[in-house]
Formats: sequence, structure tokens, C-alpha cells
Amino acid sequence: MLWRLADGKELARYPSPVDRVLCLAALPASGVVVAGGKDKRVVAVDVDTGATRMLGRHRNQVRGVAAFDDRHVVTGSYDGQVRIWDVESSSHRRVGIHNGWCLAVAAPRGGGVVATGSSDRRLRIWDPDGAPPDLDRKRSTRSLVVVDGIAYGGTNRAVHRVDTRTGTSLAPLIGHRGNVETMVATAYGVASGSGDKTIRRWDPALDECLVLRGHEAGVGALAVTPAGTEIVSVSHDRTWRRWDARTGEAGPVGQGTEPYTSALVLSPDGEFVVTATIEHTIEVWGRESGRQVARLPGHTGYVVSLLVPPGHGLLVSGSWDRTIRVWDVRTGDLHWTLRCEEWIVDLAMTTDGALAAAYCADGTILLIDIAHRSLRGTLDLGRPSYGRLVLGADDRTIFAISSYELQAWDLVSGDRLASFDADLPLREIALAGPDDVVVGTDLGTLVALRLERALPSAPIGRHTVVRGRAGGFR
Repeated sequence: MLWRLADGKELARYPSPVDRVLCLAALPASGVVVAGGKDKRVVAVDVDTGATRMLGRHRNQVRGVAAFDDRHVVTGSYDGQVRIWDVESSSHRRVGIHNGWCLAVAAPRGGGVVATGSSDRRLRIWDPDGAPPDLDRKRSTRSLVVVDGIAYGGTNRAVHRVDTRTGTSLAPLIGHRGNVETMVATAYGVASGSGDKTIRRWDPALDECLVLRGHEAGVGALAVTPAGTEIVSVSHDRTWRRWDARTGEAGPVGQGTEPYTSALVLSPDGEFVVTATIEHTIEVWGRESGRQVARLPGHTGYVVSLLVPPGHGLLVSGSWDRTIRVWDVRTGDLHWTLRCEEWIVDLAMTTDGALAAAYCADGTILLIDIAHRSLRGTLDLGRPSYGRLVLGADDRTIFAISSYELQAWDLVSGDRLASFDADLPLREIALAGPDDVVVGTDLGTLVALRLERALPSAPIGRHTVVRGRAGGFR
């Protein structure tokens, strides 16, 4: 409907140009109103004739539109993208992208910057004349490992490498024909598993790799024995397999009844292989025999992480069903269930297996005394989030990433040591030194960061004080 502002008189009524109009913007000089709808379309309506012309489509619902100048509008969508549209030529270009729904857009009349708000809890300012964002989500870091100061990040068909000591990018390792979903460090080099059904064990010094074939579906996860001489893999083909890390020779095949997820762990002594299926069942296998030792039903949601603490005979699992469960790894008996407010997204454990940390989607980290099956404490990250955990070499510092933030916490005192706001979504994290981590971003880049611990102010003499330093990352 078209109204006159002076007296509120209805001037015209037109059929809806889109399926459920969600946003509108007027370009008075052009005599055009632009509408965005649930059907993803951006449509221009001539206010004099009611004629409609589709400018194009987003990939999801159009939730915001604002006039930029006399012939351009800015739109934001549930697909996260921010676009500028030329109503005369029906062309568009991308200005930015959020890591969540773009819910609101604003722009000054006559051109300038563009402001957008999103469900990712970010208000962003974009330069409409800047370079368009890289929207290749396939480049997102999907796996990450650090070996001898070199960070290896698995993305789409490639393993990117960075020297963490100098920040120098090294030549990527090329060969996979699918996403690199998982990586481990073996005694003979880094191994990667891919959606192309293969495992590659890389020897960068010789500029070659060993290709391990046998799976009939994508490789979901890899693990390595304590000595680093044998690789264990799980796949959607319902099997787990053993491989000699030096020669690539295949060992016995463990045959399950359901496709496996990316949750996989070996017991610290290498005796057991623990897997999780897409039907949320945990299975314990003898690694040498290939026989199933125990089958653990009970979870009702995706099992995201598994831990086997040393010397306890226990297994810890975390799931999207909002529970953490402690089992007997040999018998499969359930000892304890901890119910959480939101789903579990990651688990980490101290070296001695005494303490487990559970990352919850409500933005908390639960500290769990495994032996006594009790909740020791909670760390509050400050906002609902979904990310990864890694424990520092001191077994006391824990690093947590969410979409746009890295935080470090002291597990003993419960204090937050430092935080770092990132401009790119963070996807993976790996330990690179006592206070060093590497994060993998949504664009496949690898960034090395060092925790600088806070230094208190200290007096020197009667009148001189050395000022302290707040904790941070650099």
C-alpha cells in the first residue's frame, strides 16, 4: 500500500510483489519502492504504475533493505550476505558477509558506509567501494595440527602450512579431491583424512605423500597410537581401519553396523578403539583383535567428543543431547550422567585424566572431576557460542574459541587470563607451545598467537613504580 505522509491518505494498493513482504525501502527520486521477501527475492515496484521487476535473489529470506542513493539499495539476508543493488540495471554486488543471519541494514542517503546487524552479535560497518568478500566457504579450516613449529590446516582439497615461529606461509600440500576433514601427527609425518575416501601421509621434506586407500566413503576421523606408528580411521562406510604409518599397509578391518561420525579416540595404552555412530551409539573395540568389547547406547543426540582418561578405566562422552556421560570402558556400564543447559560442542582433558572440560553451547565451560564424578566449577565465556577447546602444556591454562573470539582461562583460579577479538570467524585451534596457539579461520588462514600473561605493578624504591601489564594475545 502507498500512503501520503502529509495527511495519511492511501494513494494506491498493489498486489504483493514477493511471498510475504519482510522489508521495504523507497527511492523517491526514481519513483520506485524495493521489497524483500521470504521467497529470497528482491523486487522493484514502480509507484505510478504498480509494475514490478525482479532485481535478483538472495540465498535465503531478505530481512532488511535500505536506500543508499537515488538508484541503489542495500539488502541483508538470512544467508548472511550484504548486497548493493542497482535498480536501473538490475545488477548487484556483494559488500560483506556475517557469520549469521543479517537482520538489519542502514545507510546514509547520498552514499557512504553501510551498517549491518546480525545474529552473530556483531554490528559491522562496510565500505561499499571496497573489495567484495571472499565467500568460498569450502576454504574454511576443517582440521588443524601443529608439528615441530609448522601448522597444518586442512581445507578444501589442500593442507595449508605456516611456520609458527616466523609467520611465513609454506607451499600447500595438494592431492586430496575432497575436504580435508581430519589430521593427526604420526612418527613419520602428518596424516590427513578426506571426503575423497583416502588418507594421505605427507613427507614434506621429500615433497611426496603416501596414499592409503580402502575406505568406500569419506574418512571422518583419524587417531594415532601412542608411539605414532599406527593410524586408526573411521568412515561413513561403517568400518574402522588400521594402517601402518610408515608403509601404509592396511591392517584388520573393524566392521560396524552404522556409519561412523567424527568422534574417535584411542585409549592411552592403545588397547581400545572407541567410535560413535550416526545413531548416537558408542562402540568400544579391541584394537588388536578388531572385536567389539562393549556397545553403549543411551545418548539421544549426536556424540561430538570422546575421552579415555589414563588409569581410570573410564570413558567420557559429550553429546548434543545436552549430557556428559561417564562409562566403564570395558563393560559399557554407565556410571554417571551430567545434564547441561545446552548441547555439548567439545571436550578436553588434563594429562592425568583427573579433570575434564566441557564446552557448552550456552557459552560456559564445565569443569568436571572425573574420578569423583562431580562438577568442580564453571567458566563463563560471556555469550552463547560454538567452538573448540585446547588445554595448555601446563595442564592449567585452557584456550577456547568461539565464532569471533579467543579466550584463555586459568582452570585453578577460574580467572580469565586474556581475550582476543577476531575479524574473521575462528573454526579450529591447536597448541603450538607453552603459551602459543594457532587458530584456523573461516577463510582457511592460519594465525599464530601468543598469550601474554598479566604482570602486576611492582614498587621499586620509595617513589618508583613499574606499571603492570594486562593479559592479552599477540
